[in-house]
Amino acid sequence: RRATDDDRTAQKYVVGANWYPASRLSLSTEYFHKIRDNDFDHPGDTTSNLPGSLMRYPAFLRAQSFDTDDVSFRASFRPAGTLRVVGRYDFQRTTLDTRPDNLSEIQTSEMTGHIASGSISWVPWARLYLMGMVSYVFDRTETPASAATPLVADAHNDYWSLTASVGYALDERTDLEVQYLYYLADNYVDRSAVSTPYGAGAEQHGILVGLNRRFNARTRLGLQYGFFDYQDELSGGHRDYQAHLLYTTLSYRF
Repeated sequence: RRATDDDRTAQKYVVGANWYPASRLSLSTEYFHKIRDNDFDHPGDTTSNLPGSLMRYPAFLRAQSFDTDDVSFRASFRPAGTLRVVGRYDFQRTTLDTRPDNLSEIQTSEMTGHIASGSISWVPWARLYLMGMVSYVFDRTETPASAATPLVADAHNDYWSLTASVGYALDERTDLEVQYLYYLADNYVDRSAVSTPYGAGAEQHGILVGLNRRFNARTRLGLQYGFFDYQDELSGGHRDYQAHLLYTTLSYRF
């Protein structure tokens, strides 16, 4: 049995700059530093957290602090009036410091992420648009425990995602859109000989077809159909599925 009070404080500092070296080209960068502190007080705790105790949870943690640094770069280029290309890169690093009960504070993990993305959009004529976007995330979470025992492994959380869309205006009030979605994560490692296997190993394909009708400036009706195919390596195929999705939306603006 326990009773826990949680105090949370957060700070975020942001600085950025924009540059327009040419009429069709814009460049920007941004940096932020974020601090989040969690303090835990356990006025009621029937579990002994003394160093010799074999039962340390649930009221074991006293404080955790997250420090995050993030820097991003973005470029937008319009080679033609109806064609636009955008690229972006982010680097992020987060450290987690933890203070357990009756123990000194230590750095329990370090998370590093690289995110690269790009998009292209083209409007060849007024009724038609095409858009594509691709992104790749390289993510690592390292912990001192992985160097002390093979039972704990550093986490790999890399994945690809892709989106392609085509939209066409059937008339002044009716739009048709077709969208393709793709997701791939290849982080699964079979560690069953020494520990529980972790790491996402999944692939998904999806297609969405949507029809939207504007009756007036306030009322809009939508009809969407989707098909998804998902394969999951981590579960040994037990979570694989194929699914059909059909739904409608009705919106009214007051």
